[in-house]
Amino acid sequence: MTDNFPPVDVRVELNHPHRVVVAGDLDMATIPLLLERSINLPPDDLVIDCTRVEFMDAAALNGFVALNAALSRRGQHLRINGLRPPTRRLFELTGLDQDLDLGP
Repeated sequence: MTDNFPPVDVRVELNHPHRVVVAGDLDMATIPLLLERSINLPPDDLVIDCTRVEFMDAAALNGFVALNAALSRRGQHLRINGLRPPTRRLFELTGLDQDLDLGP
């Protein structure tokens, strides 16, 4: 991983549940940062706030599937909130809306 991450902002709030706020684009260049910051949090459920995500590609979808699987193995729950309609549609077209908890 390099120190020159593309334009994405990932802010972590340690609450119950933990909250990760993402702004910018989630793609093959940026999803590793989100995963790195999310997977190593202290044990608790996790909400990812995508209200300010402008773009998401298949690599991001795969990242969410991997994160969900990792958290599930530890008995934790992942919820993805704030998806804009075009981004939510990606989850629906791929059937991931049936496998992942997509909140409001």
